[in-house]
Amino acid sequence: VHNVEICDDGQKQTGSYREIWEYIKDDTENIKEQKLFDELIEKSTGTYEKPIYGGRIKFSGESINVDLIWENSKVMFFLADSYEEYLLAKKSTWKCFCCEDETINAEEILHSIEVNR
Repeated sequence: VHNVEICDDGQKQTGSYREIWEYIKDDTENIKEQKLFDELIEKSTGTYEKPIYGGRIKFSGESINVDLIWENSKVMFFLADSYEEYLLAKKSTWKCFCCEDETINAEEILHSIEVNR
């Protein structure tokens, strides 16, 4: 088992989760992703760990760009155009989500990053 090392902290996100999801939604023109972010905005009613946006990890000798990283929850999220990176990161022990994965689920994402779960 290889450890995941965060080697670029990207931008630590602050503010409400509505603002965080809207900020990231603005970076995509993918309709499926926009629908997921709309669902995340609607369902983000709990208390969640704040993510790193646009960070990078080192895993199994590879440097992988990650769209969102929740370090304490050990969760990574990849936009659809980062599918190849997602497939690499998915081999780690961290929970990984990608919009290209047909099984992606807003509730599962939110549960994974919830504080005091």
